Amino acid sequence: MLPEFSVMHQKQKIVTELLWNFPPNEWRLGEDEIHVWAATLDLPGQTCAALERTLAFDEMERAGRFHFQHDRIRFIVGRATVRAVLGCYLGADPAQLQFAYSRYGKPSLAAPHSGTIHFNASHSHELILIAVTRACAVGVDVERVHSLGEINKIAAEFCSPEEVAKLRAVPQPSRSLAFFNLLTRKEAYLKATGVGLSDQVRHVATTFLPGEPAKILAVSGDRAAARAWSLKDLLPATGFIGAVAGQARNLRLACWRWPRKKAPSSGIADNPAS
Repeated sequence: MLPEFSVMHQKQKIVTELLWNFPPNEWRLGEDEIHVWAATLDLPGQTCAALERTLAFDEMERAGRFHFQHDRIRFIVGRATVRAVLGCYLGADPAQLQFAYSRYGKPSLAAPHSGTIHFNASHSHELILIAVTRACAVGVDVERVHSLGEINKIAAEFCSPEEVAKLRAVPQPSRSLAFFNLLTRKEAYLKATGVGLSDQVRHVATTFLPGEPAKILAVSGDRAAARAWSLKDLLPATGFIGAVAGQARNLRLACWRWPRKKAPSSGIADNPAS
């Protein structure tokens, strides 16, 4: 996420309406699939307190460094949700999962589950998306669509001159959507590679015009390399868009909401081994 977006509207309460359905009673992760889960980070304080028990010491240390309580709660719920989702796939206790981190901070599962499944998470305001696949490294990004006063200037920081010119040609009412299409698709790709937003961001070209299907067009000018990737649009909630990328062709996508089923007071307390 670009720094400009991480602080925008932080005091504005946004009510998120999840658009995805709960999964069917019987489901499994196929070898050629990506599953993406959407969940809210705003949960009651008592639920959050229970979730703290599933986090590791380093995660709780990081939670304690947040200045604002609502940011601390969202961090705890987000980490606990990732653990619960992964525990569901692995049939493991979420609190027992161990993680390793790349030099750029991308998490992966450590032993004894290393290499079993790939995952990635992204959050914006009170919404989190978690992508899971067996096929390949995966990256996911989500952003809340809103107007930006200096959209062309911001785009120039991570887009090629051709992309900036194309963005400027989009009619004003649709320009914000085009911009966030471009942002989420590029970042999903970069998160899958493990480098995040960096100098490499200008080297990946994607579609982004409103109504244009998500597609990686070229990687460092190489169109053949781009064809090795799957890129999918995500519409998880009212006012939000996202994208998920994986380095494998023709991956199938399934999108659901977490927890896996309705429960009167479950929060995210789904039984991972069920």
